[in-house]
Amino acid sequence: LETIGRSTALESGKDAAGKAYHLGVGIHRYTLHKAGYALYKSGALCLEVGTSTSPMISSGTFGLFLPSLKTLTEGKNVPVNLALRPQAPPTFTLGLGTYTTNSSGTPTITDPLLTLTLPDLAIDFYTVADERWIRVFRVTGDLALPLLLFPDGKGKLQPVIGDLSSAFTKLKVSANELISEDSTKISGLIPTLIGLATSFIGDAIKPIDIPAIQGLDLLLGPGSITSIDKDSAGKYQLLALFAKLAKAKTTTSLPLPATPAPEVELQTLATVAQVLPADPGALRATPPRPELGPSVVVDLQ
Repeated sequence: LETIGRSTALESGKDAAGKAYHLGVGIHRYTLHKAGYALYKSGALCLEVGTSTSPMISSGTFGLFLPSLKTLTEGKNVPVNLALRPQAPPTFTLGLGTYTTNSSGTPTITDPLLTLTLPDLAIDFYTVADERWIRVFRVTGDLALPLLLFPDGKGKLQPVIGDLSSAFTKLKVSANELISEDSTKISGLIPTLIGLATSFIGDAIKPIDIPAIQGLDLLLGPGSITSIDKDSAGKYQLLALFAKLAKAKTTTSLPLPATPAPEVELQTLATVAQVLPADPGALRATPPRPELGPSVVVDLQ
């Protein structure tokens, strides 16, 4: 458990670049770790890609790098399956979320917003031999995925996966008795395996629409999504979003008032002053009595 204190950065009214913002939201790293643990326990991180995903993932393709695989499959081009099996829950390291863009607007990560670390990730390589699926080998190592949320300026957030050329470390090869290649040669295949898996995962991740809230659009740009509030060890604690607000675009043709209403800027602050537990009678009441449930006292300024 981590003690979550008040955020001085969010309460200052300025974003990480020192500019005023309308809406600020912080998500503590503890929440991210809890979410990662839930994904791990549910099995949602056990991913598989194979020939059914792309015909390029086949024994014929991998036989170019592992010649003894052709002997195992009797020279036939048969299906292959790559199964990702996390052996421990993921953890998150927060960063500034900085990037550069090329002429077409495609981002390249310079400092990841999040680094998702999967310790002891196992990748099992399966193929078909003698009309049944068999495991040819297993590779285990630590995988660090650099991630970014890129606001495209068109009302969408695009999740981006960074460079994975050195993402897999502490490699170990096991259960490889069915082929003659040594562990070093099999380990050399890992960038190819990770590249194949993440390319399909990346293609499957679609842009996220940024919805209007109460008739207001959230305006996001470079630096709008970052990390704030370092701890005593110099590590960021909060994933933060800073947004400007603007009147949402509308397709209605309602007439505009002749004289625009004056705009007034209000500084507001809501603070949770007290959390009140539920009355024990709320659980036994028939019919249920919502007014006896847990509640909070909020100070509004």
